[in-house]
Amino acid sequence: MPARQLALRTYIFSHDEFYKLDQSEQHFLVRLALISDDLRHLHHLMLHARLAMKRAANDIEKVLALHQLMFALRIYYGTLNEAWEVIRTGWFATKLSKGLGKALPHRAQKALQALKRYFEHDNLASRVRNALAFHFPDKPIKDALSCRSAAKEDGFVAGANLANIFYMFAENVRVRAMLIKAGVRDMNNLQKVRSGVWRLYDEGLIISDHFTAFANAVMVEIVKKLNARVETFSTGSVTDFTSLAPILFVDSESIRKIDNVARG
Repeated sequence: MPARQLALRTYIFSHDEFYKLDQSEQHFLVRLALISDDLRHLHHLMLHARLAMKRAANDIEKVLALHQLMFALRIYYGTLNEAWEVIRTGWFATKLSKGLGKALPHRAQKALQALKRYFEHDNLASRVRNALAFHFPDKPIKDALSCRSAAKEDGFVAGANLANIFYMFAENVRVRAMLIKAGVRDMNNLQKVRSGVWRLYDEGLIISDHFTAFANAVMVEIVKKLNARVETFSTGSVTDFTSLAPILFVDSESIRKIDNVARG
């Protein structure tokens, strides 16, 4: 069966036009684009992890899949927190907000206000970013260890190669640390634990949607100044998540083959 073709557009502008922008505008455009690209890929990782959780065949695979989801969520929240820093320093702290703010569509302005309300107060994104996204401090681990689960045993997985080592006991602690940040304290209440996991998933997506609505609108307004031309193209490199095999345990020989191809 031929690969599905996806129609896309490329916006092309000259470097000369880009450097005509005010420096603050140049910097903001690049920073906004970088955060947008990272959030896009992290969302794909989250979807892939959800698929792995659905297809896990035993308790060990479920923990491994949950680790993948929590890994993506930790970095997702850390990146969302940095996204707000980009807006705070590159939009509100410069003349851009006054110059372009009124030109943004109503949806983008509402999204920006929602982001401001969220980040002006204690929030899940900041809590996860400061304690767990890019850091390994003692405090959240200590808190998690004080909230013991009903399980009587724990352990880790090893095999004939390093590719499949997985430290379940540590990930079980970190999952509890994440759930504590989401307001869950009773780790033996399965309903509350599930609600905590879904809060972590859903809240991040809501904040990301606000950021995307704002970022896309700003991109449109700035790119208008660049006299960009639009070209269309199609690609067959289209992933169908419903038919994608989750990554749980891997064939180490396949890793070596890929590494050899990449270095060849």
